[in-house]
Amino acid sequence: MATAPRSSSRKTTRDGVSSKATKPVYEAVLELPPLPADQYDALRSNVALNGVLVPILVDSDGPRRRIIDGNHRKQVADELGYVCPEIVKPDLSDQEKRTLARMLNLARRQLDQASKRALIADQLRDTPRRSDRWVAKQLGVSHPTVASVRQQMEVTGKIFHCPTRIGVDERNQPAHKPAVNGEAGGMEGYARKPPDLAINLDGEDAEDDERPGPPPDLDRSGRMGWHEPPYRGQTDVWLTPRYVLDALGTFDLDPCAPAERPWETARTHYTEADDALHRLWIGRVYLNPPYGPQTQHFLRRLAEHGDGIALTYARTETSWFAESVWGAASALLFLRGRVRFCRADGTPAGENAVAPSVLIAYDPPGKDSNREALRTCGLDGTFVPLDRPSKAGDLKLPQAPKPIRTAPRSEAERRARIDATALIHGDCREALKSLPDASVDAVVTDPIYPEVDREYGRITEADWHDLMRVVVAECRRLLKPKGSMVVVIQPNYERVGRMRLWPWEFLLRAGREWNLVQDAYWWAVDAMPLTGTNRKQGLMRHSVKLCVWLGPPDCYRNQDNVLWTPSETTSARNRADMAMRTSSIGRTYRNGRIAGAADERGGTTPFNLLPVAVGAQGGTGGHPAATPYDVAAWWCRYLLPEGGVLLDPFCGSGTMLQAALDHGASRVIGIEKEAKYLEIARRRISGG
Repeated sequence: MATAPRSSSRKTTRDGVSSKATKPVYEAVLELPPLPADQYDALRSNVALNGVLVPILVDSDGPRRRIIDGNHRKQVADELGYVCPEIVKPDLSDQEKRTLARMLNLARRQLDQASKRALIADQLRDTPRRSDRWVAKQLGVSHPTVASVRQQMEVTGKIFHCPTRIGVDERNQPAHKPAVNGEAGGMEGYARKPPDLAINLDGEDAEDDERPGPPPDLDRSGRMGWHEPPYRGQTDVWLTPRYVLDALGTFDLDPCAPAERPWETARTHYTEADDALHRLWIGRVYLNPPYGPQTQHFLRRLAEHGDGIALTYARTETSWFAESVWGAASALLFLRGRVRFCRADGTPAGENAVAPSVLIAYDPPGKDSNREALRTCGLDGTFVPLDRPSKAGDLKLPQAPKPIRTAPRSEAERRARIDATALIHGDCREALKSLPDASVDAVVTDPIYPEVDREYGRITEADWHDLMRVVVAECRRLLKPKGSMVVVIQPNYERVGRMRLWPWEFLLRAGREWNLVQDAYWWAVDAMPLTGTNRKQGLMRHSVKLCVWLGPPDCYRNQDNVLWTPSETTSARNRADMAMRTSSIGRTYRNGRIAGAADERGGTTPFNLLPVAVGAQGGTGGHPAATPYDVAAWWCRYLLPEGGVLLDPFCGSGTMLQAALDHGASRVIGIEKEAKYLEIARRRISGG
């Protein structure tokens, strides 16, 4: 029986020093392929910022603990000196522990084909008398792949050939038993029992896994609810198989039901048109949420409601799983293999889900009916009971993004700001073509970065350069003769000790094709130490972004608007003032002509390094990579003439546009691909 997440037991002396005598010893159940350097660095950076969000899985809470899942998380936590939460899964045999470890790693990690086959081979060495289908179901892979690995191992003498094997039904059967109805998939087998839950690891030897990849124009969110684009196939609706619903019992509400359905999932249904997140939820809820960015919002709502069962992908490494599942659910059932969902007409889909699935139970305080429903439902999988809050007040889910701050403005002022704003939803490459030549005074933008995972996807370096080549050319066409463009970009790592070179490649190309007015930088003075900054790796804190300033040599700029003043109170500007006012020999410029000019003008000439903190910006409505307002305002004061027009082709939640209107722009134009951020921008701009 599993227990709830717990911290590693450790006794502490009065002065806070840990007692080594009581520190448990950890070892991995299974030796698995190491994480690639970039993935390990990304994990370490995440843990450094947020701590260990996903508990590791261990076999006991005694002095000697074997790690079933989470060895790398534990390793990173030890390196950083962080406490690592644990879930204890006792009463498993050594073979069951190893099998579970292989299954979890095959399901979640991005392994190459050789590593995947090595894990299957390891399982076959452990259980050579088990059938290919049994091994496939345990690991969540396709049985033809298992057969292929087995054949190679038998030929090379790594395992003996077993003429009979123990099947999924625990009966001995011939090694080459012909397929029968109900075992080979298809409608008849689906009607009698759940279909084979399999994926193809090789892409070549599984007949029922020869399926096309996703069309290039479809979102890869893997939607199984009702209003996310499909991962594969030609339908927007994927239904929970009837056998899953029958096993879980009757529900009062399904907040993510399709408008047309072949069977009822609950007594009451909310469809996309009903806007379920803003409706009252009643009774026992069944939730199969839209898979994508909205998953976290629906799971949070069910966690707050506290009575129901959810079916979603087993993305245990994500922040939303840590927030709304580990800290709120009463039990989990990790389904073996991958579920084959159904089309809108009730027929099974032609392919399995793109990731493993988990059923999540939520129970009101003092009750455990949904936990028991998972434990006794009979669906094939691993049941993990969890401790949960004893009363509703103990449940502490992370707070939603802070509300957007608005300045007190009259209705007329708010209307004027909206009228001065043009927000365009779409791809900036196409949207820019619709704007007239020489119509913009300044372009200031903080675009997406390549090779970074965001909720809106990941773009390669080559695709990013192609994108920016079009954007820069179009912006150059749109700018007036004295106009200029600033592109804010930040270097990132390929791995520790090896930087990606795309920022400098962009700077060199754009500078040669147009003109680099001056090199400029934004210094995030409160940047956190991230990848590679520990004592062992010894790199410096990553805190500077490039502000690539492009335009004609005589482009408009107003230095008087951005003079440095000694009265600034922030520590960064105090340090900058000292650097400006003191020479290398200790003579202060206050005593010379520079000091006199500064007194006359009201400040000193600014450096090309802008010290602006990232924190405490606020008001961005939850945008994952918002530009600080102070950076946007500085460039608007410097480059935008009074009554000028500003363009931001990657406007996000509207920081650049807001700053431009605050500093005299007569019109601002923002382009954004994500509709939800445009709505945030609209509200920020109207309030200011």
